[in-house]
Amino acid sequence: MEKRWQFGRPDSGLIQALTEQLHISPVLAQVLANRGIADAGEASHFLHDTLADMADPFLMKGMDAAVQRLEQAITENQRIVIYGDYDVDGITSTSLVYSVLRDLGASPQFYIPERESEGYGLNEGALAQLSLQADLLITVDCGISSYDLVRQFSPVLDMIITDHHEPPDLIPPALAVLNPKQAGCPYPFKELAGAGVAYVLCRALWQHLCPGGPAGLCRPGRLGDHCRSGPADRREPHPRPLWPGGHERGEADGPQGPPRRV
Repeated sequence: MEKRWQFGRPDSGLIQALTEQLHISPVLAQVLANRGIADAGEASHFLHDTLADMADPFLMKGMDAAVQRLEQAITENQRIVIYGDYDVDGITSTSLVYSVLRDLGASPQFYIPERESEGYGLNEGALAQLSLQADLLITVDCGISSYDLVRQFSPVLDMIITDHHEPPDLIPPALAVLNPKQAGCPYPFKELAGAGVAYVLCRALWQHLCPGGPAGLCRPGRLGDHCRSGPADRREPHPRPLWPGGHERGEADGPQGPPRRV
């Protein structure tokens, strides 16, 4: 079956106006017009937004509860595990939350399910193991459809769900659920990737703990330490990967490539 591209045909006057006012090519002007952008001001906002133009991260439903629980976990040196996913979005989300938590003084670990044997999302075996190793579990790019598992393990493990997939009718009864698509969430941009939701969480947490910015202090009265403005000190020990059965990977296990789970 032959397929043909069908291009939208926006108003030629709009394309000319965007081209002249923004000094952009007619092709880019047509792309903007095809996206429903109707004037130069809106187009400039789309092309040149800065961090200052981003929505308040605390507009996302559940954010206050998530940040408060994370602050407690960091302050009390509790065990935090990030439960990720094996695709690009999941790995990026895991890396982002892991890096920010380390910069804020936590010592998080992460868990990436094995694709063939565990599949996508939360699974009972993993949660049973992690409930013995963590005080707080943060999911990234998964968890919104795991109502039964979250209900089962919530009594023994605090959970924060961050996800971008379409929410089901039953939202997991986690301590906090971050998903801009869930009902009643006023966060204005609904089409975030999983890494986008994770980023909004990290922004909110950083703003709360480091109100002076990256060079400021992270609530010194609560955390008792400075924020790291750059990568963590390389002299600090990295957490060792945890493999099935919960044992730590040692030198005898062979060279360490990208770990499946930590």
